Amino acid sequence: MLINVVFHRGWVGKFGGIIDVDFLCFYSSGLMYRTSIEDLYNIGAQAQLQQEFLKPTSLDGTVNIFPYPPYVAHAFSIFSCLPLNEALSLFTVFSVLISLIKISLIHRFLIPDRLKKPLTPIQLGIILFSSLRFILNIFFGQNTSLTLILLTVIVIASLKDFFPFFSLKSSPGIVK
Repeated sequence: MLINVVFHRGWVGKFGGIIDVDFLCFYSSGLMYRTSIEDLYNIGAQAQLQQEFLKPTSLDGTVNIFPYPPYVAHAFSIFSCLPLNEALSLFTVFSVLISLIKISLIHRFLIPDRLKKPLTPIQLGIILFSSLRFILNIFFGQNTSLTLILLTVIVIASLKDFFPFFSLKSSPGIVK
């Protein structure tokens, strides 16, 4: 991944493919949400805006469509207040920080006590940060880190009976 990014040509990585193409979709959709919400699902308008951001790199007529509900564009509209490069840097740092929080939560609440000593948070971090899923998440600018922190918090809250109407502790088939 590092070679692909360091030896890029414009927004195209050394080995091909647009770097952070998914973030580009989120960013352009966030901007459309703020400035022209009626074009949020207009594929032609999305293609034109995405191409404008990547100039002089050509998208060769392709577009990364926005298939999410409008509230996702609303959330990403915050990033569109910054220039693309700065927004991408902030989003990448945000993704890494969220992953560090997720590692801490998993180690503290989800790892059984008997495994906490042999499996330290640093080792858990190495497992996460060296996984192909994490690398692709960062390279494509995906929102996987946010999704996984939400799922982690939901599982922890369910196990700790924060949601008494939906508890994994009392569900049949759950190993205690």
